[in-house]
Amino acid sequence: MVFMRKIVRLISLCCIAISAVQCGSPEQKMPQSADSVQAQKPVVTSVDTQHLPANPEIETKKVEFDKISTQQKVSTEFSSFVPDIRNENNKLPVILFFDPHASGMLPVEMYKPLAKEFGFILVGSNRSHNGQTIDEAFSIFEKMKKDVLQNLPADASRIYVAGFSGGSRVVTAIGFKYPEIKCVIACGAGIGAVQKLPEPTFNYFGIIGNEDFNMNEMIGTDRMLKRAGFNNAMKIFNGGHTWPPSETMREAFWWLDLSAMNRKTTPVNATTIVTAESWYKNEISQLKTSGKLFEASLVAERATKTLKGLSNISHFENELSQIRSLPDYQKQLTEVVNTMQQEMGLQNSFINAMTEKDTTWWKSEIKHLQDSTVAKNNRQMNKRLLSYLGLVSYMFSDKAVNEQNIEAAGKYLEIYRLVEPTNPEHFFLEAKRRMLMKDPGNAVAYLKLSTIFGLGDRNRILNDPLFEPLKGNPDFNGLFR
Repeated sequence: MVFMRKIVRLISLCCIAISAVQCGSPEQKMPQSADSVQAQKPVVTSVDTQHLPANPEIETKKVEFDKISTQQKVSTEFSSFVPDIRNENNKLPVILFFDPHASGMLPVEMYKPLAKEFGFILVGSNRSHNGQTIDEAFSIFEKMKKDVLQNLPADASRIYVAGFSGGSRVVTAIGFKYPEIKCVIACGAGIGAVQKLPEPTFNYFGIIGNEDFNMNEMIGTDRMLKRAGFNNAMKIFNGGHTWPPSETMREAFWWLDLSAMNRKTTPVNATTIVTAESWYKNEISQLKTSGKLFEASLVAERATKTLKGLSNISHFENELSQIRSLPDYQKQLTEVVNTMQQEMGLQNSFINAMTEKDTTWWKSEIKHLQDSTVAKNNRQMNKRLLSYLGLVSYMFSDKAVNEQNIEAAGKYLEIYRLVEPTNPEHFFLEAKRRMLMKDPGNAVAYLKLSTIFGLGDRNRILNDPLFEPLKGNPDFNGLFR
């Protein structure tokens, strides 16, 4: 079965498995916690790692920027923020953000305080999203860069890219193609399966949540880039599949500044270097005191990479060597490896169980994964597996609906509801299934639930041919009032 072969192929690396160049669901309810903005948006629309998700109907319109505004600007294509900071040449470094759902305003708003603190221009794409080809993504980047350089006080030697989830894969592809991009910040997804990496031309800073279903993929990416000679680092934070919190992203801003000093594209700032040294030392000390030796080793490793060439890194090299020699570190490292292997095995079994197991079995299995009394490592793994199941159940449900397999779609959607009860996507798909069943009344009811729980793309509903017969229905038309 082609569909099954594609899924199994994606579980080939030491990673959490289904990947597309743009990963994230078409539309899901925003989580309520502040730490989980954009969390749990898992949907892959393609398994071809050479393509991003496509929407050829998007019209390209002229972007209007306020060249000196210190406030966020929203245009048809971009959201931007320019801090009220000027340096000697009146030019500021720029980060171009790629969100998997074209929500350019989201990262710009999240990291505005950091932009003020570090003196960065932030620009988020409102066009890059799931479904576009890689060439479309490149075109979006090229236009963003051109307009930014023409209309904002941007330093052409310091144009960086950052992306979340599928946007992470986008910015990595941009880094490989455009040599002027010297630093990439990849959040919520690694590179995925590649046969051969190009020569290193940029630094790579990976950020992932410890409850993110792509965590193992990011760990695999980190190791793969090291073997290929990249200057790369990885940071794991407490959280799920989401743009990293501002405090987590602060280190990435430091990393951009320090990388620029190393490349001599910006003057060496002794204060920044001393501040970074102090922060790294304090972070390592706190993690060691709390017994988190694996995490402490990652910080020490990042410090050696970030400060190399700018400071005496012997302290951090010694710390890293000392931590790795401890029996407790070896024990924690073994636990991480074993958990990764267990997780990969469970993912494989869940793929098979989608077709082989009934909903009674799934209710029991999902209840087990939701058990909060298990050990911390297993609890985090179970949360990643639940997110992964949300992704898989969407894919199976969507495929069954598109193939008009009403019975199979009913089963997969029930599993989807068990995994993510408030996700608007399964209500939307159930509405399509009801139209296939010639049940327009319940189709409208499920569409209403999808909008209540956060599906905000009215065009997606209006343009779906299955809902064409509903356009004279007053309840259907009332959904958009």
